[in-house]
Amino acid sequence: MKKYIEYYYDCKVDKISYNSYGYDVVINNKKFVFKSIDSLVKLEGYKKIVYYLKQYNYFFEIIPNRFNLLYIYINNKIYILLKLSNIKNSKISIYDIKTNLYLSGYKSIENYSDFWVEKWEKKIDYLELWIEERKTTSNELYSICQFYIGLGELGIAYLKNNTRYLISNEYDEISIQHNRICVDSSLYDYYDPTNIVIDHNSRDISEYIKSVLISNVNMIDFVDVLDNFFDIHSFSKFGFNMLYGRIIFPTYFFDYLEEILQMDKIKEENVNDLEQITLLYEKRIRILNELFKNKYHIEVIDTI
Repeated sequence: MKKYIEYYYDCKVDKISYNSYGYDVVINNKKFVFKSIDSLVKLEGYKKIVYYLKQYNYFFEIIPNRFNLLYIYINNKIYILLKLSNIKNSKISIYDIKTNLYLSGYKSIENYSDFWVEKWEKKIDYLELWIEERKTTSNELYSICQFYIGLGELGIAYLKNNTRYLISNEYDEISIQHNRICVDSSLYDYYDPTNIVIDHNSRDISEYIKSVLISNVNMIDFVDVLDNFFDIHSFSKFGFNMLYGRIIFPTYFFDYLEEILQMDKIKEENVNDLEQITLLYEKRIRILNELFKNKYHIEVIDTI
């Protein structure tokens, strides 16, 4: 990779090494990462918000090559060169998640709730079609899918019923969020601009909370940490309802299902994994409900 970087970026590479994230590169004593991405669409999004990213500290910069492009092709793969900021990579903590990375003046989504509902309904429709086309699906997998269809519909109904008459305020401005932030994400994941999406500021924290629900994190300790997080970060009543509705909708299940559907055959261990995730979620959401109901006074779903 060294020769490609030196040619396309007209530079002298001092050091290069491979890791799970990509290639660590040192050029003129400055740190970079050279990595592949799966779509040029991510770069189109970056172009729209690069001005805003420069206003916030630590976000990485995508470096144009000698042909003034943000990417190069190597063996039919798309590669980019990221200039790192002065952060040391580590596992993300809940306190690394920002809720105030607003994009003032950026064209906003007119109705966040309707936007999420539309996307979620398509996921439900796809899952129902997938089950119908595979009538030989095992009883265990069929039951799991039916559970998550029901859970997804609960999340959709919650947003429709609980945000319809609420008014958003300055805390609900469109902001920098991420495709998925979870308990296993790193700071590099967080500050990599190719992971960014533009959305309501409850997206990242709700996805992080969901990942905790299906992890081995101590739930009692986490509730105390989460309570402290909400003392620091402000949400409107609309925002809290958006956050809770997103916690209910099982994006993690659809992500996992998409992953295993790429295999030729769903294995028994995949079904077992889904069963364990389901049991963890059912048990832990009840603990979380107490915090949202008693302290933040929002309606919760007790029937899961």
